[in-house]
Amino acid sequence: MRKSLAAFCLVFALLAGFFGYTVVEALDAQDAVSFTVEQQIGDPAAAQGFQLNIPTVQNYDMAWDTTLTLGSTPTWSTDYRYDPGNISWYTPQESSPMLSIAVGDTSMFYISGDDWSTNVIGQAYREIIEDVSSRAPAKGSYSETVVLSDYLDYYPVILSDIPLPDSYSSGWETWDLTQALRIPVGQGDTIQVDLELDQNFVISSIYLSTPQAPPLYSEAILSNGYYYVLFSPEQQDGTPVSGASSYGLYRIPASGGQALAAQNCTLCYQTSGKPQHLALSDGGYHLLLMENLAENNYQFLLLDTLTYQPLQEIPIQLPDENHTFIIQDSYLGVLSLSDDYPAPLVQSLNLWAKNDFGLYVPVLDCDLTQAHFPLGVSFQTYYDGERLVMASYLQTSPSGYMVTPSVSIAVCNSDGLAYSARFIHSQSITGLIQVQDYRLTLTPVS
Repeated sequence: MRKSLAAFCLVFALLAGFFGYTVVEALDAQDAVSFTVEQQIGDPAAAQGFQLNIPTVQNYDMAWDTTLTLGSTPTWSTDYRYDPGNISWYTPQESSPMLSIAVGDTSMFYISGDDWSTNVIGQAYREIIEDVSSRAPAKGSYSETVVLSDYLDYYPVILSDIPLPDSYSSGWETWDLTQALRIPVGQGDTIQVDLELDQNFVISSIYLSTPQAPPLYSEAILSNGYYYVLFSPEQQDGTPVSGASSYGLYRIPASGGQALAAQNCTLCYQTSGKPQHLALSDGGYHLLLMENLAENNYQFLLLDTLTYQPLQEIPIQLPDENHTFIIQDSYLGVLSLSDDYPAPLVQSLNLWAKNDFGLYVPVLDCDLTQAHFPLGVSFQTYYDGERLVMASYLQTSPSGYMVTPSVSIAVCNSDGLAYSARFIHSQSITGLIQVQDYRLTLTPVS
């Protein structure tokens, strides 16, 4: 009895020690966040008044919500939470409606057998599916590649991920816009159909692939009761698709639903070049559209949503090197980039900001070659009327999956590059801590 009691006490002591260590380790982790400043250029006071929020997690157990306040003497504080098994490193985000070809050039679309005949994409390719399945010799797998133009004149164009209008229902629907946004099928274009048939020779699953389909991906913007989309179909070699509907900005009433989507889809503004970016401005009263007129020759258009006429045209001649754009309601920017891999370095910045009349005027022209600022994951910017502050996570792999909580900072003003630095997060060293949702927030200090 005494031996059993002694053994029990020993086991209890070991367990208590283990759990005590776990709790102490978790509690100690509250104070484990710190930063080391590296590659600092300029005066840190140039970043005074701004802060970064950096959320990190470990497994599903611990979370840190860290605020880094920039300035002459950077400071930081961390809120820590220990909740075993209940902390996620990623929160699924709602997707925006997307205009695309149903089964595009790089996709293989799967349809389950239960709903293929009622699915919008299944309906679009119904004749092909039924024809190919009629030649399937027996149950099991069957694959066939057929000439698409033998069945269809135009590629099926859809607007997907549209929230259901009923506020009490959750889910999404897909609208067929083929009759409004036409992309002719090329004579040699094919479609691969892979079928699975059950023991009753009924289709249980379908895989479709159209390798020659023109690339078409355009995120829709909802404003004042309309979905706005850019339409600019091209061949895979970058040339326009002959016989396709006009390049430009189209709108579809959100209230019309699937039944009236194609009928109500109208061209608002026909662009001179290829439309590439679309954003809301002034709370949706205006639209900001960017188009590519020729090689390295772009322009921004500020459009009125009543007349769809340009209120302003901003021509942009880009250098030969890589580039990307900053498109915000109150400011626009062009960044030239290096060829560094995995994250290119920002070489220069040109910025336009709105004046009192609501028009964009040039405000900053900044050389950033000395900053060595990498355009990494979760790139953030903020313009306060005098300074543009940029922040980005440092990443350790081309995919961006291994994102560290360390951040790079750069500040530009009318004199050029005022400040840049890298803040190395203490949790970057272990490789066990993940940035939650890849989220990085840059705001003025409240």
